[in-house]
Amino acid sequence: MPKLPNLTDAEGIPDAAKGEVDRILRTGDLFRYTSEDSPVALLEAEFAEALGSKFALAVSSCSAALFLSLKALGLPRDSKVLIPAFSFAAVPSSVVHAECIPVLCECGDDYRIDLEDFEKNLLKLTRSSSAICAVTHLIWMRSWRSVTLSISP
Repeated sequence: MPKLPNLTDAEGIPDAAKGEVDRILRTGDLFRYTSEDSPVALLEAEFAEALGSKFALAVSSCSAALFLSLKALGLPRDSKVLIPAFSFAAVPSSVVHAECIPVLCECGDDYRIDLEDFEKNLLKLTRSSSAICAVTHLIWMRSWRSVTLSISP
């Protein structure tokens, strides 16, 4: 069995960041609408610039980000969305909320999506569905891209 990643350790928060969080909490400047230079508005602007995008949107949770991303793709109702079977309940809930259908892909002993099962599901769905989307961690995108490229027309 492969060595599992350490899922319990986290880096400490730097003192400068703690000070900034404390300052924001004291001022109540928690939303993009409180001022033009609110921390949220600045974060969105800096992130958009870093991505070379006109806009960026900060949201309150990964669930909200996933839902909005799926809606922004313009997927038709009942599109299939491939997701890891080992996931937080909010992932399939976000897919359903976006009027799509979650399709679970098996995960390996390392809790990461099993690319063979992913490819099997993807191949099966490409034959029967007009719209398919995959939701997984970016760390595996290189492998994911090679799978999708191998089946693309």
